[in-house]
Amino acid sequence: MKEKLVDLFEYTYHFNKEMIKIISENLEKVDEKAISLINHTLNAQQIWNSRILNEKSFEVWQINPFENLDGINQQNFNKSLEIV
Repeated sequence: MKEKLVDLFEYTYHFNKEMIKIISENLEKVDEKAISLINHTLNAQQIWNSRILNEKSFEVWQINPFENLDGINQQNFNKSLEIV
């Protein structure tokens, strides 16, 4: 089970990173909905991790500074692996 969860978290981390990269390369063409959805995706993982670890969590629809998204993705990945 642990291997399956690690695979899932690696997949999520990789494709979140790809989406952040694509958005950053096309920021002038990206609408608010896309920014909102990538934030929501990252926030959801952060919220679940924080619930498990009893830490302070983000808001579900919180908009984070775009330059922080890579770091949030990395932190989510690291904490998810720590939990597993």
